This record gives sequence, structure tokens and C-alpha cells, in this order.
Amino acid sequence: MILLSDDDWNAEAIAKTLFIDDATVRRHLNLYNEEQRITPNNKGSAPLLTKGESELLSVHLEAECYVKAKDIQNYIRATYSKELTVPTVTLWLKNNNFTYKKPKLTPKADPELQRQFIEH
Repeated sequence: MILLSDDDWNAEAIAKTLFIDDATVRRHLNLYNEEQRITPNNKGSAPLLTKGESELLSVHLEAECYVKAKDIQNYIRATYSKELTVPTVTLWLKNNNFTYKKPKLTPKADPELQRQFIEH
């Protein structure tokens, strides 16, 4: 992007070439001009659960079955006094190799009627 700008390309042409928004191109060029920085300064964020809390939660989830991520969210709130959103809980589950399988309905049948049917 910087090299294209040095070759007298305008922001619109750079954006079209890179398939990005021209406002994004201008922002990056301004950052470069102000700070001589080529890459963004994003460092990410600290995890919401500590490593120990994550391990304890994993052990708990191995022993206890939850149907909804909202129920896990409530457990985290009650146990660790931390507020995680449902998407954050879902992402944590995915990152920690937990999977979701939709529960299947099981018919409610009278055992006596089943016995009579089998005998018939």
C-alpha cells in the first residue's frame, strides 16, 4: 500500500486494487505518515478466564452436560463472578475442543404397551 502510494497511486486506485475500502487505505497511509509504522499496533486482549479457571471449567463441563451456552454463561457468572457474552462462551467452547450436538427427541412410551407390542 505504501509502495503504491509512493508511485503516485491515489487512495481509490489502491483500494480498488487491494479490494478494500478507500477509507481504510487513507487511515493506513495517515498512520504511516504520522508514525512511520507499516503494521497495525493491535496486541489483542487478555483472556477473560485465567488458565486455572479454564481448566476447572473444562473439568466441570466434562462431568456436567449443558444444553445451552446461556446455562454455561450463568455457571461462569455464579462461580467466577465474570461476565462473558454467549458468543464469547461459544468461542471458548470451540477453542477448548467442546462440541455441540442438538438433542434428539425421545418418544415417551408406556413400558407395558411396549411389552405387549413386542409380544404381538
